Amino acid sequence: HKKGHPHRHRQLLLQQWQVHQWPSTVASPSVAKTAAAPASAQRLYVRCSFKEYLENPYQLDGEQFKRGGQSILRGLIGKVARLGLKGITEGRLTAGNILVIGNKAENLEVEILDTPQKYNQALPSYREQFRKLASEMVDAWEATCLLAWSQHFFEMLDNCIPWFYFKQLEWHPLLLSSHEVAVVIFRLYTHLDVEKKGWKNNYKELITRENVDFGKIISRTGRGAFAFSKKSEIQLLQKPEEIPADALLTREEIENTLTQAFPEVPLELFDYMLHKHIDINAAIT
Repeated sequence: HKKGHPHRHRQLLLQQWQVHQWPSTVASPSVAKTAAAPASAQRLYVRCSFKEYLENPYQLDGEQFKRGGQSILRGLIGKVARLGLKGITEGRLTAGNILVIGNKAENLEVEILDTPQKYNQALPSYREQFRKLASEMVDAWEATCLLAWSQHFFEMLDNCIPWFYFKQLEWHPLLLSSHEVAVVIFRLYTHLDVEKKGWKNNYKELITRENVDFGKIISRTGRGAFAFSKKSEIQLLQKPEEIPADALLTREEIENTLTQAFPEVPLELFDYMLHKHIDINAAIT
């Protein structure tokens, strides 16, 4: 085997998702950490109200402001779901009584102040208020998120879904970075392969957009994304030192391939997990 141009193997691997077949084994991904925020965001929001966050006091760029908003909405979904499962479905949820805590946009946490201890019909609905807050925030992301993702997200909110499904919205593609979308895809495919034997045939029946062999990497197919993820997760989540340096894809290249070549897959996979009543958080952790 002759060693070619140092970038040749990387270029070939990027092209091979269109035509190549990969081994059928899936390795368990290791815990992946979200990339650190730029230095300008390191001092972000040690403690402030959501209203103060919306005023963007540190003048974050659009992407970092969006990342912070995604973290906040995910945190609110978790808090509202936990209250709802206790029967506490009404309470105040405004920009003034939400506390934002953290120093990185992608890892912000929230607390809802003055939460009631029991059901109180006189108070406004948590879900309705969350829907309003989420709509105002997502409207600002319009240029940087897929319309299909935002429509799907708000349709779920509008349909008064049970609390189990409301809780799954924490992992909706709309609220994830491209890196998080890629890692979630890797881990969900791994979970299905290990825990749900025969899931591929069932998936084909439910997701009938294409009829493609899972072993082939073909653009814009769920099966293609599955095959690509099996190959690339070794590089993204396991031992890159075991792969020739000139054959490595960067994390950014892997993530971009998944999100650009397979744009429908994150939402299709999310819907499949809901249809099978699989808790996404339990499946990926």
